Amino acid sequence: MPKFQVYKDAAGKYRFRLRADNNKIVAVGEAYEQYAGCINGIKSIQRNFKAPVEDITVEGKRFSNPKVQVYKDNAGKFRFHLYARNGEIIADSSEGYETKDACFNGIDVVGQSGDAEIKDLTESEEATAEKTHDASPIMSAVTKTPQSIEMSKPEVITMDKEDEILAELKKISAALEKAPPPTPPKGFVNEFKDFLSKYKIFGLAVAFILALYAGILIQALVKDFIIPLLGLAIPGMANLATYAVGVMSQSFGIGDFLVALITFIIVALIVFVIVKVAKKWHIE
Repeated sequence: MPKFQVYKDAAGKYRFRLRADNNKIVAVGEAYEQYAGCINGIKSIQRNFKAPVEDITVEGKRFSNPKVQVYKDNAGKFRFHLYARNGEIIADSSEGYETKDACFNGIDVVGQSGDAEIKDLTESEEATAEKTHDASPIMSAVTKTPQSIEMSKPEVITMDKEDEILAELKKISAALEKAPPPTPPKGFVNEFKDFLSKYKIFGLAVAFILALYAGILIQALVKDFIIPLLGLAIPGMANLATYAVGVMSQSFGIGDFLVALITFIIVALIVFVIVKVAKKWHIE
C-alpha cells in the first residue's frame, strides 16, 4: 500500500509526496502555506484517485476534470498531472519516465492511494512525545525530522537532502517544460464560441466598421474641404476631381485618382498618429 508523507521543504512550505511500496517517490504536491491546505491536497487526491487517464501525447478521447493527464516534457520524457474537479493541478509525477508504460505504472500507484496512510513528518519533538507518551519516533538532532524506530539518523538526513534536491529539480522542470496544450472544446456551440474568442471576431468587426466609416468621413473631408481649400491657394485645384490629361487626342481622367491618393495619404497619417498615441498610453 502506498503512503503519503507530509513534510516541510527548504523554504518552510508544507508539501506532500506519495511513496510506493518500494519507498520510491511517485508523485509530489504543490507548496502550501498552511498544514491544513496540504492535507486538503492529499484528501483531494484520495477523492479523485480513480479519475480517468487522458493521454495527450496521442490522438484520443479527452476528459473533463478530475483527470490524470499524461504528457511529454521538454526533454521528451513522459510525465503526468492529476487535475482536481476545479481544474487545479494537485499533484505531479516526481520524475520524467523514459517509457509510457513506466509512467502508467506510476499512475497505477496513485490509483491505489484511496486509503493510503498519511504520515506527518513536520511535528515537533515535544508534540510527538506528548501524543505518544514516550513511544514517539526518534528525532534527528540535525534535521529535527521524526524518524521511525527502524530508521537510522543517516537515512533521515539522506531523505531530507533528497527532498530538497527534488524540490529544486521540480522548480527547474516547471520553468523549462512546455505547458500542455489546452483541451479543445466539444460540441458545435462550444467550438463556435471558442472560434469567436480565439480570433477576436467581435473586435475585428468593430474595427472594420469604425475603419469603414472613418474612411468615408476622411474622404468627404478631403473632397469637400481640403481640395476647395487648396483651390484658394492654387488656381484650378478646386476642380481637381474633374481634372483630365490629353494624350494623342485621348483624354484620361485622373482627377478621381489624385483625390483618392490624397485621401489615402491623409488616412495613413491619421492612423500613424493614432498608433503612436495608443503606444504612449499603453493601449493595445
